[in-house]
Amino acid sequence: MVYIYAIMTLVRLLSTSLVTLFFTVGLLHGQCAAIKVVGPAGLTEFGEAVNFYVEVGGTGRKLEYSWVVKGGGIADGQGTSRISVQPERKPEVQIVEARVTIEGLPNGCAKTATETARVAMRSYDIVPDDAFGNLSREEQKGRLDVFLVELSIAAPNQIGLIVLSVTEKERFDSQNRRLRFLARHVRYRGFDMKRIWFSLEKAKFQRVTLRHIPAGGYMPCDHCQIIKASDLK
Repeated sequence: MVYIYAIMTLVRLLSTSLVTLFFTVGLLHGQCAAIKVVGPAGLTEFGEAVNFYVEVGGTGRKLEYSWVVKGGGIADGQGTSRISVQPERKPEVQIVEARVTIEGLPNGCAKTATETARVAMRSYDIVPDDAFGNLSREEQKGRLDVFLVELSIAAPNQIGLIVLSVTEKERFDSQNRRLRFLARHVRYRGFDMKRIWFSLEKAKFQRVTLRHIPAGGYMPCDHCQIIKASDLK
């Protein structure tokens, strides 16, 4: 009987402890504030700051904020509920991540939240050199020769970008007849084909634009077709 009584007492104590535990956890859960980091709604343009802020449900407490970011640096707002981030300078679309840690919330409550934002690709830095419309083939060769000479004396990592404005009657790929003609002349001159890129852009009129892409610049491709001369067979 003594053993049975002892076991029953132990069961009652365990039951009381479990009830207390569940009650405490439930109460604590109800007291925890919802935390949400909010970033830009869409794509942030290259060169612009990315802004984040944190929303915290009513707590009536004095809170401290600490931010950590990836893909950029905090320009303003560290230690507050809002920050401004300066993204890294990269050519491709990039992701900026902001993570906040909040001190001053009840023990056991979540105190971190994270959000990401997308930053547009860097706009290209180009130096326009020449542009022409309908010229004879010999005239086109002469303009291209001047362009290749300019590239030869430039920094070895500069790229020559030949932009072709292509009409709907022309091919919009590497088999474009004007592209093949210009590429053959570049090869005939013995110029490094790896330094020549073509950009096909749809237009109402035929046009050729010759451009230098300086070191640190990046190729444009807004509804265009980029073709490297070195990939042509």
